[in-house]
Amino acid sequence: MLEQRSSLVRRGGSPCKHAWWLVFALAASACGGSGAGTSNVDGGSSASDGGAAVDGGPRADGGAACADPCACAERGPADYSRAGSGRASSDGGADQLAALVRANRWRTAAGLSALNGHTQLERAALAHASYLAGNVQATCWANAHSETSTCAGFTGVSPGPRAAAAGYRYRTVTEIIDWRPTIDDAVDTWIWTVYHRRSFFNHALTDVGFARKYGPYRSRQEFHNVMSFGEPSGSTPTRPAAPVVFPVPGQTGVVAAFDGAREEPLPAAPPSGWPSGTVVSVHPPSTSFTVTAHKLYRSGGSACTEVAHRFLTRDNDPNLVSRDSYEVFLYADTALAARTEYVVALEGTFDGRPWSRTWAFTTE
Repeated sequence: MLEQRSSLVRRGGSPCKHAWWLVFALAASACGGSGAGTSNVDGGSSASDGGAAVDGGPRADGGAACADPCACAERGPADYSRAGSGRASSDGGADQLAALVRANRWRTAAGLSALNGHTQLERAALAHASYLAGNVQATCWANAHSETSTCAGFTGVSPGPRAAAAGYRYRTVTEIIDWRPTIDDAVDTWIWTVYHRRSFFNHALTDVGFARKYGPYRSRQEFHNVMSFGEPSGSTPTRPAAPVVFPVPGQTGVVAAFDGAREEPLPAAPPSGWPSGTVVSVHPPSTSFTVTAHKLYRSGGSACTEVAHRFLTRDNDPNLVSRDSYEVFLYADTALAARTEYVVALEGTFDGRPWSRTWAFTTE
């Protein structure tokens, strides 16, 4: 797998270096030039309760008891039919369309509205990909999200100014970078991480731009893949009815392992080291979200066997605090078994009310 980096900046602050899948987020009240695009914010929703309580007893919302979480789990099927529903930009080419469709395959399956291609974000992404490919890393971009004003192709020191230079007026801009050989690989690598999945499932980020440029990276030649997400200035996002989850209920072909040693900042390592099991995440549409109980099971025949796992929230992970993130993540202490069903069961609160969800997915 590739190296990627990430960092988070607030307007008026300074970059905080992270890495592996390159994610950079910048929030501001009013930034950039004219011509920001608008798009649907969120037309999807997910069920507020998908199954039994974590311990198999009465559900937190007072629903019927279920003695076997594996029997009660949501199983989809996953729906990828809206992968092509995002609006392509007027100037985008085949690469931009391929990235848009691949990103929306995952996003819309989770119940969110599709991302829409945006010309100005595509220009910002292309400018930065060209900068990375055209300059020596040691002198011009020790941090792949940064640019140096004295280097060729400079358009902004960080993603926010670059988006503004391309004419995008934003409330929030995020940027992710990797070096995978194909577009599907690039998108999928971002998707199967801890911290860098977030932009795809943030309901308020509705505009996207992708670009890639081939050039030197360390001691080899690679594609520099850059994807920028934006929440346009003045938009009023419509929230999902409840937190969305990934992998989605009924999803098959889920990767079995995650090598967190290649993500920066490092997620909490399992007791025996990496790889862990695949990353499972919950993305709430508001800050009023807690998880009070979490279980992961291996489901097979009549057995429903609990699996030891790491569980990350802003209460125990400073990286989520630094990103102002209320998502939660879990991953098994060891790689998951191939072609096997697993069940996730969570309980907590959302918008001050009890919330629970129990769902299944199957590994590749």
